[in-house]
Amino acid sequence: MITPQWQELFAGLEGLALTEHSYPYQYQDSSLIKLFVYARIEGIKGFQTLQKHLELRADVVALLGLKDVPHRKTIAERFRSLPETVSSVLTQLTEKLIETGEVDASIASVDSTLMHASGNVWHKKQRDKGELPTCGNVDIEAHWGKSGCGEWIYGYRLHNLTLCGPAGITWPAAISLHAANVKDADVFDNELVQQLPDATQVLLGDGGYDQESCYQSCDEREVTLLAPIKVKKTRPLNVWSAPGSTKTPTSVKSLPYAKQPSNPTKVSSKTFST
Repeated sequence: MITPQWQELFAGLEGLALTEHSYPYQYQDSSLIKLFVYARIEGIKGFQTLQKHLELRADVVALLGLKDVPHRKTIAERFRSLPETVSSVLTQLTEKLIETGEVDASIASVDSTLMHASGNVWHKKQRDKGELPTCGNVDIEAHWGKSGCGEWIYGYRLHNLTLCGPAGITWPAAISLHAANVKDADVFDNELVQQLPDATQVLLGDGGYDQESCYQSCDEREVTLLAPIKVKKTRPLNVWSAPGSTKTPTSVKSLPYAKQPSNPTKVSSKTFST
């Protein structure tokens, strides 16, 4: 049974400003975006499972604005082309989900993942000399980047802000794609921090965001950034318990309930209690 919350959410999605295609698709982008949102919130994984679910739910098909149930291959093909369409209306989608309570914006997370470029790689020695490989089929816009496991990958890095909902769903509030050598902190300071929802109070990140610029960017928006402290030769191992020291990470200064952690190299949600 379709709940009033679903009807309110999909009614709000009707006003999204979508780019028109020169090619007339059988299923409109607005219907596919609704289907994408529906599958995420309902936790439906797999295109075949989604097709079978729609075959049993004529009410959902009608609410999505679909003429009939699309084949799983059609769903897969259209979903692969959705990122470009969704990225242009992602902020609007996120606002609608927050308004209807499907997504909680008080806590967000920021992260990135490396993706291999298609074709052959451009080795660093050749790239530095400006020599293209003789094998061809090389993506010259890609670059080398190092993963958290220490693996070097030639490709791109996808940066994203993620929110979660009451039912445990995850929702990408913002995405940005760059060459693999672009640092997490730079993308966050220049792009992602501007797209944090106004309701966000706490932001979780990994060691790549343990930069003074990231803490300052969050402080300007009154958001608490929690990230593992990267131990460096120029940084004291314990900035919490140094005799007479009052130094704490910038984003924790505004927390009156901050306690001294047992692990001085880490700031986590377990460190704080209300």
